[in-house]
Amino acid sequence: MKFMMKHKKNKNNKEYLDAMEMCKWISKQWTMYLMERIKYANEYVKDKLIDQMKQLKEVLIENNLLYWAAGRSIILIKAENSNAKKFGEEWDLFSFLTFRIFLLFEILYEKGVKEFQVQLATCWDYIT
Repeated sequence: MKFMMKHKKNKNNKEYLDAMEMCKWISKQWTMYLMERIKYANEYVKDKLIDQMKQLKEVLIENNLLYWAAGRSIILIKAENSNAKKFGEEWDLFSFLTFRIFLLFEILYEKGVKEFQVQLATCWDYIT
């Protein structure tokens, strides 16, 4: 970098042009490295979320009988400021799934932002 600043006025010098090409190449390689790290972070977060979804599915399947038995012993569930609903009948599956998907996107966003901040901090530390 000092060499570049020293020979900035003489841009036709072969050493200056070679150094400039080297700087461009290093910059390109560093950018590609960061993009690969970000891609890796996204894949990691996605894999973790898929694992969590598999675990949730297994829990729901394993505890299906428990939920069914609980539904037979509980006659009414009264939520605050709502109509009484029977345990096994009027559950709004769409609302539950919408809320679950929203939470998953929120988790993905938070983990992605944290990993991106780590990558940017690493890049900044390397540059400075």
